[in-house]
Amino acid sequence: MASANIGPLVVTLAHKFCREHVNERLAIHTLQGIAVLASLLLAFFWHLDVRVGKKNVSIPYLSLVFVLSVVCCTSNVTFLPFMYNFSAQYVKTFFLGQGLSALLPSAIALFQGAGVAVCVNATVNGSSYEIQTRYQEENFSATVFFFFLFAVLFISAVSFIVIGATLRPERAGLRDEYRQEVYHDSNEVQPSLGETHHRPAFSPNMLFLLSILGLSTALSYGALPSVQTYSCLPYGITAFHVTAILSNVAQPVACFLTMLLPCRSNVIFALLSALSLLIGAYILTLAALSPCPPLLDGVAGSILVVLSWLIFSGVCTYLQVMIGSLLHSMSHMALLWCGLVIQSGSLIGALTVFPLINVYHLFKDGDPCYNSC
Repeated sequence: MASANIGPLVVTLAHKFCREHVNERLAIHTLQGIAVLASLLLAFFWHLDVRVGKKNVSIPYLSLVFVLSVVCCTSNVTFLPFMYNFSAQYVKTFFLGQGLSALLPSAIALFQGAGVAVCVNATVNGSSYEIQTRYQEENFSATVFFFFLFAVLFISAVSFIVIGATLRPERAGLRDEYRQEVYHDSNEVQPSLGETHHRPAFSPNMLFLLSILGLSTALSYGALPSVQTYSCLPYGITAFHVTAILSNVAQPVACFLTMLLPCRSNVIFALLSALSLLIGAYILTLAALSPCPPLLDGVAGSILVVLSWLIFSGVCTYLQVMIGSLLHSMSHMALLWCGLVIQSGSLIGALTVFPLINVYHLFKDGDPCYNSC
C-alpha cells in the first residue's frame, strides 16, 4: 500500500513540470479502466499462488491488489482537481460517494461473514468445559465478493462517462454563489474573471486548512483503522461489528450534514480537530490496553467504544468535506494539494502505526469470548 503512492507522486510531478499536457479526464478514464480490469482478474485469479523458493506466494493476488492500490491512491489527486471545473456542491457529493464506496464493500464483507466468531462450550480432556472462539465459514466465497467490487467499479466508470457526456463544465474563471460567499466572508478583494489563477499559491488560510486536513486524514485513514480490532474486540463480537458498521455509516451521514450545516469558520475547524484528537487518543489508549481495556465487564465500555468511533468518523469526514469545499473556492492547484495532503496524511498515519503493530508488537489481540483480565 505504501509503495502505491507512486501514483500520486507521478501526477503531482506532471502538474508541476508539464501541466499544459495533463488531461485529467483521460487520466480518470484510464484509472477507472485499470481498476475494472484488475477487479475482474481478481475474481478469477485471487486463489492462485506461485512457488517461490520453498514457499508458495500469492503473486497474482498481491500484484492485482497493488494495481488497485495505485488507482485508489491516485484518485484523490485526479478527481479532486477535476472537480474544480464544476460547482462547489459537487465536491460534497464527491466525498459522499467516497463514503458510500467504503460503506458498501464493508456491508457486503460483513454479510459474507468472513472472520465472524461465535463462543461455544468445548470439551477439554474429555471432562472439563471451557468457552472457546470458533470462526464460522463465510456465506459466499471471495470470488463473489470480487465480482461485487467489479460491478461497483464498472458502474462507477460508466457513470463518469455519462457525467462527461451530459454535465457541462463551468469555465474556471466563473465563480459560483458559494465562492462569492467565501470572498465576502474573508474580506478579500474579489478577483476579476481573468485573475483567479494569479493569486498566491499558499495563503496562511490555505496552509491552516491543509494542516487540519492532513491531521484528520492521518488519523482517520491511516493510524486508527489499523488498531480498530484492538480497541473494539475485547468488548465482544457485537461491539466490534456494530462499530465497523456505524463508523462507515457515519461518513455519508456527515457528508449530508455539510449540506445542511455548512461551516467556514477556522475556529470551528480547530475545535473539531481538537475533538477528533481527544477521541482518537481515547481509541488509541483502548487499543494499547488491549486485551484489558477499562470498563470491560459492563455495557458502558461497549457503548463508549462504539460512540467514540461513530463520533470520530463523523467529525473527521465533516472536516474533510468542508475543507475540500473551501479549497475548491481558492484554485485548481488548491484542490490538487487537497488530494495530495489526503493521500500523504493517510500514508504517514499508516507508516507510523505499522512498526508499532508488526515490529514492536505494542498491541495485543483481545479474545471476544474469554476475559483473561
